[in-house]
Amino acid sequence: MIELIKRFRRKILYFFKFDYKFYKLHKSKKTVFVCVESAVHNNMGDQALGFCRKKLLNKIGILDDQIIDISSRDRMMFWDYIKNSINDLDVILLRGGGFFGNLWEDGFSIILQFIDSFPNNCIILFPQSVYFDESPKGKEFLNKSIDIISKRKNIYLFARDFNSYKQFKQLYPENNVYVTPDTVLSYKPKFTNENRKKEILLCLRNDKEKKITNGQKKKLFEFIERKGLRIIEQDTCINYHFSDINERKDKLYELWNEFHLAQIVITDRLHGMIFSVITETPCIVFDNIDHKVKNAYEWIKDIEYIRFLDNIDDIEESINELLALK
Repeated sequence: MIELIKRFRRKILYFFKFDYKFYKLHKSKKTVFVCVESAVHNNMGDQALGFCRKKLLNKIGILDDQIIDISSRDRMMFWDYIKNSINDLDVILLRGGGFFGNLWEDGFSIILQFIDSFPNNCIILFPQSVYFDESPKGKEFLNKSIDIISKRKNIYLFARDFNSYKQFKQLYPENNVYVTPDTVLSYKPKFTNENRKKEILLCLRNDKEKKITNGQKKKLFEFIERKGLRIIEQDTCINYHFSDINERKDKLYELWNEFHLAQIVITDRLHGMIFSVITETPCIVFDNIDHKVKNAYEWIKDIEYIRFLDNIDDIEESINELLALK
């Protein structure tokens, strides 16, 4: 009985949140653009990807009333209902990011689940980085992706760097493959306060993608302190629990404003670099373990205030040069 009540409640929630909008759009014969897997976790790079995906659609003329934005939490709660609501004429837009491969297995499994579950729909994968390692798990995911994706003719794969583009072309030669920058680079936030603080914002990874050692990080702190600059540590993963994707804009602008007010950002996060670009903040960039940061840097390497370093020992010269920039 309790389980029946739960199912009934979930069905009612789904009707008011999504089903009625699907019904109205299908009845009006409008094309429905279904944005799936919008993040609800605290990684603001992923939050920015979902936010900027929708803004990019608006920019090319697709109005909000044609877009249905389904979060990863919605997918987990309403998957069976979602499968029944989406018809063959709807366009499914998969979220971009850095989880195409076996580095982040759960995220990649969901991509394959959507591609496999909707064989008749046009599916667009927003710009992704590709990474398969040589482990048995890496080979398993690679072969599974080839088996699922190669059968599809109406799927469009967008790589966000040229290395990933080459891999897409090699792995899925019969599919539609393109290359374009990370979606967040399409957005320009606006700020009123232009006065930067005398501080260095450190935005460094602390997970399995990091390459900078604790010893190198300590050396970095010591140098910055000798320069008499204040250090602010701010990860792109924030201490906040999102209850709804509508909260992401305010939280993104809070974080972007912190980047905007810093004199220099030092980061090994791809979106740490990209947030510096869109807020026009001088930035020193180091690579991560799967090289997606270095690969993405190719799009912006001519921007004077963004510096990519292979060696942390070169940071003193780069900080001095960036501090001298007007």
